[in-house]
Amino acid sequence: MFLIPLVLGALAIINPFISLILIMMFIGKTIEFSLISPIRAIGIFFVIPLIVIMLDSSMSTTVLVTDGVIGVGFTAVVYLIALRGLHNMCSAFSVAAVLIVVYGICRYYFFGDYLALANERAFSEVQSSLPQLFDGDIMQKSISLIKAIWPAVWIVSHLMALFIGFILFQRQMGLRFNWQELAFPKYYVLLIIAILPLYLVPGMQMLFINAMLALCFLPFIQGIGVMLHKLSKLIANKMLRAALLVLILLNTVSYLLITLLGFADLWLDLRKLHPGGNLT
Repeated sequence: MFLIPLVLGALAIINPFISLILIMMFIGKTIEFSLISPIRAIGIFFVIPLIVIMLDSSMSTTVLVTDGVIGVGFTAVVYLIALRGLHNMCSAFSVAAVLIVVYGICRYYFFGDYLALANERAFSEVQSSLPQLFDGDIMQKSISLIKAIWPAVWIVSHLMALFIGFILFQRQMGLRFNWQELAFPKYYVLLIIAILPLYLVPGMQMLFINAMLALCFLPFIQGIGVMLHKLSKLIANKMLRAALLVLILLNTVSYLLITLLGFADLWLDLRKLHPGGNLT
């Protein structure tokens, strides 16, 4: 059992996305022991990253190790501690998600110059290999947009890994994940309200945009849950509901509407899952 976290610690340096999914599955499989002592359960995860950083303290290695240690290891530990204290999986997920967002913003602040240069090199390599992909004004504008919001792209991709791991975590426990009943705590909206003043601070507008995009991930997936809940009352066939949802998601304008629907559900509890308000 202790060998798995050790291997996942090594994997986290190479691919934190996959490592985060797998470690969530691991703690779901060993949930009784993991809840009693999160550090003992996955403490060995940190051994290889610490050895690597002691042997090589270059910037590239520091970024990779930090992504693994905080973005995967600490995230799993925080999730377990929050779950033990709050007794609610959605609330624990929210706490772990906030940790990823905060780390992603700090990652942008401390490693921004290095990461921007690395991203620029990656774009240059792709452009030299596949120049036809970069032809046209629309593609150039899309690339410029991606370069501007690369911190949010990293955070959202990591949140996606956490969400996939969250689903598999429940399955490892023998529970059935029900997206229609997914509901995050009401206080999460206060975090978004708290960062609004950043937009008024000179030079902080891009930080605000990236933080806002990242924080909107949870309302977005809750909005999908609300849509599935409403569609289940209108359409009995599961395949037809899934096909309709795919068609909705193919329209990028719907992403904003779904996110707003998620915000509304956070405050108003549109599905009436929590009488008196979604406070868990």
